[in-house]
Amino acid sequence: MKKRFFYAASMVCAAAITALGFGSCKTGKLAARERAALQVKADSLSARIHQLESQIGDLHARMIDARNNAHLLMYGGPNMSRREREDMERAVRLKEQQAFTVAEKIKEEIAGKESERTATERQLNEVMNRLDGKK
Repeated sequence: MKKRFFYAASMVCAAAITALGFGSCKTGKLAARERAALQVKADSLSARIHQLESQIGDLHARMIDARNNAHLLMYGGPNMSRREREDMERAVRLKEQQAFTVAEKIKEEIAGKESERTATERQLNEVMNRLDGKK
């Protein structure tokens, strides 16, 4: 008789624990939330990469324009004095130096954007690996 009582009591206790603990395992819910958060992060990183690529393209176009504007045409005419010619050449050299300075600044900005794009792509790859289940 005692064995049945202990067996029945064990079954009742196990049933009570199971009933009280039902639904307490939230691993599936947490995994779904984490997956959704990772997907949102992946989407925002992809959008940032596209934005950076667009900015880099615009900067390349600006740099080409700056370099094209560096070469100026000089025309002084046959009656131009030596001093006027030197002033004109000085102005042209100054304009070329300014254009090259602008082009170099744009080149540095492009390098910064490309560095940021590389870092963002690395983050995106990490997030995608986590989404695929790779560690």
